[in-house]
Amino acid sequence: MTIAAKVIFFDIGATLATVIPGDTPGSIKGFALLDWTLAMLDAALRSGARLGIISNTGDFPGSMITPLLDEAGIKGFFEPDLLIYSKDVGHTKDTPTIFRLAAARTGCADDEHACLFVGEDGAERQTAATAGLRSLAPPVFDFSEAS
Repeated sequence: MTIAAKVIFFDIGATLATVIPGDTPGSIKGFALLDWTLAMLDAALRSGARLGIISNTGDFPGSMITPLLDEAGIKGFFEPDLLIYSKDVGHTKDTPTIFRLAAARTGCADDEHACLFVGEDGAERQTAATAGLRSLAPPVFDFSEAS
């Protein structure tokens, strides 16, 4: 069964990976993938959807985060234009703006079932819903159902 969503966005922290702190305060050394991450991303790709990220990255721009995704072995799952980092876009996941911006980048913003957000935080999933995205909590291995 294929997903109705055309694009699936994932959060990073506690959804795909945990942050490995760097040697200096406030720095990031890398990401440690969660046990389910590769299977979940494989399932998402098999659904036929395009994949992206929506993540609150604090003071870290995409130019710092994306190479860490590459080192973790998951950058290749995601379309470069669908990597939405709060530092780069000036919005966080506590308002619908970042989710609307992400949907607009897909070219599917007018289709209410086009985008799905997978994230561990219930408040962020609710904010995504306010912006018109469906959402699921991880881990997800069957993308045929979304609230």
